[in-house]
Amino acid sequence: MSPLRRLLALVRPVRRWLALAVLAAAGALVANVALMTAAPYLLSKAPLVTGFAALSVAVTAVRAFAIARASLRYVERTVTHSTALRILTELRTSVYRSVERLSPGDLADGRSGDLLARIDADVDALDVFFVRGLVPVVAACVGAAVACVILGALALSLAAVLAAFLVVAGVGVPLAARAASAEPAARLVEARGRLHADIAEQIDGMADLIAFGADADALARDAVIATEIRDAQRRRAGVLGAASGSAVLLMGLAGIACLWLAIPEVRAGAIAGTFLAVVPLVAFAAFEGVIPLSDAARQIEISRAAADRTFTLMDRPPRIVEPVGTAESPVDPSIAFRDVSFR
Repeated sequence: MSPLRRLLALVRPVRRWLALAVLAAAGALVANVALMTAAPYLLSKAPLVTGFAALSVAVTAVRAFAIARASLRYVERTVTHSTALRILTELRTSVYRSVERLSPGDLADGRSGDLLARIDADVDALDVFFVRGLVPVVAACVGAAVACVILGALALSLAAVLAAFLVVAGVGVPLAARAASAEPAARLVEARGRLHADIAEQIDGMADLIAFGADADALARDAVIATEIRDAQRRRAGVLGAASGSAVLLMGLAGIACLWLAIPEVRAGAIAGTFLAVVPLVAFAAFEGVIPLSDAARQIEISRAAADRTFTLMDRPPRIVEPVGTAESPVDPSIAFRDVSFR
């Protein structure tokens, strides 16, 4: 089983909490899309009417969607992080139990600092998988579908164009970002483990390093590893910048394309003029959940590399297996010492 599938298996005990987080995130995106539908319609309709009664429904809708968007976003953040912490609690407990089962004889070939990195930094990195890798994907699909339905109600061509841009920005760009982040993410996690191991050993043997004049060499080795970590982080940041820029560019192109298609429909009378401003803003709102997917794909690679190291430690078979049952008491409990010496 792949590391990411094993992480998904950890969701079962808290699946209700995770479902609530997905619903809150999807609801926030839907509320934003609805707000971008009601607000521009209200502004376009207001100069054309003389009484407030004709705008009362739109005004109420704008208020309701604005409050719902902020409230659901807060709920989504709270529930998502609470769910992730519950999962990490179970995972950290399992890791500690594995280390206790392997200790001390099966950990002699490992480095204490690397072990610390596996049970601390690597486990903490798995939080990203649930907070940024799982919930945003489902929520983005729901929000994008609602935006396409709204534009499809105005003209099917608008929904088709928006869906095409959303697929490119929500699938193509994240997949490219994930592929580009795979190698630097693996290097980052591996170098971080080596740095933890070196620093732990250097702190333990600092007196000897100083006594033999080897402290400068130790610091130089740490600097080399720190440079590797910095280079990996720069590459990942470059990938994120390129992916985010591409998604924002696609968002702008999608709004322009939808507006370009809507103008002839308005002139022909197929779409009311008060809905013209709705078209590009709904397209922009649909990208609110799609743009973060590039960062989610990049962060998932860190979680995958960290999960691989964590589960490798947990799956290591112990050399000494605890007996299932108890042995029978000896008939003669006396102890005899033969050829025993001490000095």
